[in-house]
Amino acid sequence: MKIFGTYKIRLKILSSVHIGCGEVYEPVNFIVKDGKLVEFDPLEFIEKLSGQDRGKLSQLCMEDAWMTVLKFISQKAENITGREVAICQGLKKHYEKVLNGDQKEATRFIIEKTAHLADRRPYIPGSSIKGALRTGYLSKLAEEKNYRNFKGRAKILEEKLLEGKFETDPFRFVKVSDFLPVQDVRTKILYATNWKKDGKRARGPYQILEIIEKGSVFKGTITIQKCEKQMKIKEPIQDLEKLLYASKSFYEKIAENEKFTSTEKQGFLIRIGRHSGAEAVTIKGNRKIRIMGPKDRRTGKRRFEFKDTATTLWFASEVQKPPQKPLEDFLFGWAVFETIMQEK
Repeated sequence: MKIFGTYKIRLKILSSVHIGCGEVYEPVNFIVKDGKLVEFDPLEFIEKLSGQDRGKLSQLCMEDAWMTVLKFISQKAENITGREVAICQGLKKHYEKVLNGDQKEATRFIIEKTAHLADRRPYIPGSSIKGALRTGYLSKLAEEKNYRNFKGRAKILEEKLLEGKFETDPFRFVKVSDFLPVQDVRTKILYATNWKKDGKRARGPYQILEIIEKGSVFKGTITIQKCEKQMKIKEPIQDLEKLLYASKSFYEKIAENEKFTSTEKQGFLIRIGRHSGAEAVTIKGNRKIRIMGPKDRRTGKRRFEFKDTATTLWFASEVQKPPQKPLEDFLFGWAVFETIMQEK
């Protein structure tokens, strides 16, 4: 492998990946039927309504009868077409509860979209890949330089490890493209549930996320640019292989600790997206993970403490409240760089 240049890379998803984009599936723009969520154009829906039905919808909206509006839309949109997304087992019943006026379920019925292109296909932002590689590389430097239990802010630790600030940060010369889908990449809507590592359910509500399914493949590029001597970069990244091996070592240890045992992780393991876990986004040996402690008897407020490991993990689930802790294969965020080829 040559030192500098651009490398074509194939990324395979090993477990559910969700990368937020700030968008949600609006309940007034979709219905659930035949085991799928169908997202439609609201203007097209209104155009197909009769004059009488338009008047009724307008009246309901003025009355601010939100759940009645949803029920009306679900009844009138039965024959409308749109973009279809697979859903988990529990979502249909959840949707029906909302339509039937369950206020508690309605307030939590928020479905977050994963990052997508203009044509609605999912993609992996280059910033997600670069951030994961950076964390692995910094952890390797911390180990080599014997930095442990650093007391200051994480940003200061990074500057010490890289021996410089923005203008001398070697990652300025690592360029990562967005990773685009290869062929048909599927998404699915499911629940994210939080569990303690001892197997007990953790505090806090579930989330509803659109995820990229296991087995999906993406392609992108990573470019290692040469740093000139006058730039005074003390810790230059001179080849992709060193960067990938640092990342591989870092994430394989986390996978081992979390008992993630996918048989498809040959290559350079990486972790990306929401619910990747606190260990995957912090520098090994210098973690200060905020843990919720017991309530203070005097104030009634919960105390917080900082530890070097998290006490909970997030799992993908087909239902809101799984009866037992899901298998480790349902952890979020695992992927692997399968093939790497330098451009000529």
